[in-house]
Amino acid sequence: MVYALDAAAGSEAWRYPTENWSPGFRLYEGELYFGSDNAFVHAVDGQSGTAVWRAQLEGIF
Repeated sequence: MVYALDAAAGSEAWRYPTENWSPGFRLYEGELYFGSDNAFVHAVDGQSGTAVWRAQLEGIF
């Protein structure tokens, strides 16, 4: 899971299932991008935690 926290309160804002271990993240223009060990790359809306897209690559990370 990827968890987003409210910076002021420290409470959970949203969570998103990564399906597997995620080695790194990048927030760009309001979207969170990350790969998971099962060869998927995810784009998630940084405010709501909803999936924007998900793409499968060949092989594994």
